[in-house]
Amino acid sequence: MASLSDSERVLFRDLIRGQDRELSVCWRMSWASEAASARVLVSTEQLQELQSFIDDYKTHNVRIVRLCERICATALVHVEMKLYELHHLVAQTMFHFMQYVEKIDTVLLEAFRLCVKNSMQKILSYLRGDLIKGPKPFVVLYLTLIIPRLATKFNPAAKVEPYAARIARDKESTRLQVQVEREIQKLVSEVDIHVQKWAPLEDIWSVDKDIFMKNYEKSNPCADTYETDINRHNSLMETIDSAPDRGQVYFLLIDSVLLKRGLTEHCADWKSRLLELLFQTTSAAITRTHDYATRNTARITTKPRSATEILDSIKTHKQLMSELEVMKLRFVTIESNVKVYLKVAKSIPGALLEQKGAMEEAWRDYERILGEINAVLNDSAQQTSKLLFERGRAREKDTRPYLENVLSDPTFTDQWNVEDASKEFYYIWCKEEDI
Repeated sequence: MASLSDSERVLFRDLIRGQDRELSVCWRMSWASEAASARVLVSTEQLQELQSFIDDYKTHNVRIVRLCERICATALVHVEMKLYELHHLVAQTMFHFMQYVEKIDTVLLEAFRLCVKNSMQKILSYLRGDLIKGPKPFVVLYLTLIIPRLATKFNPAAKVEPYAARIARDKESTRLQVQVEREIQKLVSEVDIHVQKWAPLEDIWSVDKDIFMKNYEKSNPCADTYETDINRHNSLMETIDSAPDRGQVYFLLIDSVLLKRGLTEHCADWKSRLLELLFQTTSAAITRTHDYATRNTARITTKPRSATEILDSIKTHKQLMSELEVMKLRFVTIESNVKVYLKVAKSIPGALLEQKGAMEEAWRDYERILGEINAVLNDSAQQTSKLLFERGRAREKDTRPYLENVLSDPTFTDQWNVEDASKEFYYIWCKEEDI
């Protein structure tokens, strides 16, 4: 009883008075009677229960104070606050004493206020760090203070201000919150600067690959262009791989592993698409060259059967000879493409090598036959020219007498009319046809 303060004695006033009345009755009884002994025994047990109750009260009171101290010392960083033990404790012990509950609630309010203040100071220290090393990296920050007032648990009609509203008006907590917001704004700027470091690589993922490759194919790039573009993506992959996986940006520790993996996959995709286009372009050029050689070999090996066919063969031969230099340039392009493919891919598909070998064999046959047929066509051209010359001399010989006769005929004068002249010309034409 001596450990209770005046305000606490008021809480136990009814219990203490009841024990006083019980003890006063015992003092008036005769101690020799059995009833008195039994009454004293009952009173002693009640006193022991009261003492035990008061001891529990004092013990729990100390525990409440210690819990409040722990709340004050607890930072709301990476900590989820749980007060169900405190609620259960108070509900079990003092649910009959609203005045006492309100005092405890006030203590809790002050504990939460100091908790928020200390937490904001701790957050600010994380954001700012020390003057030498700067801020320390941390990622997750939890701030939770959705807790009902203790007084409303026992008296729902109690008009008390919520913890959060009361703390929101605390000047010290508000000042710390403003400083934290400034540090967050600074963080945003620092993160933006960090993100801009990856801006030069934006085309890797933002450009539509399908549309780009269609336009790239239409531009008909040379082998050097393919090699330059593929090597550029190889260089980008090396640059991305050499970048650090993690980096501190102010108080954040940014993990770039997934970003690097995604960029590397994009670069590999670009490289694969360029290699595939180079393969298809080279294969198509080989196919066209092979078809050209086989088709024209068949044309020039067909034996002409008339003077007209001989002239057509000579014309075809001249055309093919003029195309020969252009076709040799195509061979240079094919060889360059194959070398570049082997250089960047480290190997060449067997199907492409077989296709290239068949083309080279067909082209060798074509060049050989084209050279052999050249002499034959030259001889045929000389024979044709001689034949046409002889035919012309014979024709001239056959028409000369008739022409001399016409020129010596006196009937051909300027006195002829149109009708007679037309008839005479028709007669001469018929004679010419006969000749």
